[in-house]
Amino acid sequence: MADVARHIRIFDTDPSDDLVTKRTATIIAMAAALLKLKGYHDYFRVADDVAHALQSEGFRIPDKRAIEIEEAIHAQSPAFSREGQDLQMLTCMMLAVLSAIEGAQPTMTVWSRPEILAVITWLSLGIEPPLKEPRLEALRVELVEASRSLIIRSAEHSRARIPVPDREVTIKELSAEQVAGSVNDGLLTSIDALRRNAALDREELDMLWWSLGDWSALQRQHFRDLSTQVAAVSAGIEGSHLLRRLPSEGHKHIVLRHIVDDSERSATELVTSLGTGAKAIRDAYSEQGSVGKFPRVFRLLAAISGASVVTQSLGNRTWGARAMLEAVALRFAENNDTVL
Repeated sequence: MADVARHIRIFDTDPSDDLVTKRTATIIAMAAALLKLKGYHDYFRVADDVAHALQSEGFRIPDKRAIEIEEAIHAQSPAFSREGQDLQMLTCMMLAVLSAIEGAQPTMTVWSRPEILAVITWLSLGIEPPLKEPRLEALRVELVEASRSLIIRSAEHSRARIPVPDREVTIKELSAEQVAGSVNDGLLTSIDALRRNAALDREELDMLWWSLGDWSALQRQHFRDLSTQVAAVSAGIEGSHLLRRLPSEGHKHIVLRHIVDDSERSATELVTSLGTGAKAIRDAYSEQGSVGKFPRVFRLLAAISGASVVTQSLGNRTWGARAMLEAVALRFAENNDTVL
């Protein structure tokens, strides 16, 4: 659990025990609510709203989200009113996200709800310019680091091969239903393990062949013939299409193995440096509504599509890695209407 008593000092320099107790209960309830969201767009909106508030004057939270937070706080503190309390509500929201991510363990699935939160939080807050308010900046950094930690652990854990159990099928009855039950009990666990392991093997083979080919289907050129920036972003996007789980550090190094110029650029400078290579990327995501709806989450793709976004300056390899993670998040969401 996040250190609520310390972070409450973002908006109250001398909080009472009662305030800490009530806000802790509120944050726990908000975190539980986050982990019950059903749609990917619901999670994208959470991250976009937090990033919007951090960038806005007075840390103003979008009205719909502010009403939800006010109701959550009001359940513990009936006298609470959201007027003039944007910083307090933003702090509680960020702590709720942190609580949901910090308490999570990596899964064997494509990604769980905490892992979705971790990905979109890292995407939305990971390249924010440092905030001038040191305590709020400390919370942002803690949230980004917790997200990054879960993503890295999940990427490795979800690719662990499952031991295939030895099974025997014993048939004691001759009815079709009983025979089917005996076969299922004896074989399905082994078959499921073989299928999962085969899918991960296929991912590795696909990545290997793509890496050896050195061909950008997006740009229709060899990667070696592309400019550094176009190669980095295009490779990140194309590599994402081969992944069946979240990208690991190893995938980043494979995808960006030829990028040796790691000079830094802002999003605006990067888009300018893409030149005509940006068109193929824009065309690939022209029908993807999430990029336009949530530009603070998909900052790179939104910038390439013409949106004005605020970011830190990043090296070419980091921009390429970001392109991969943004594209993975979009593809996972596109292929699934709701979160399992």
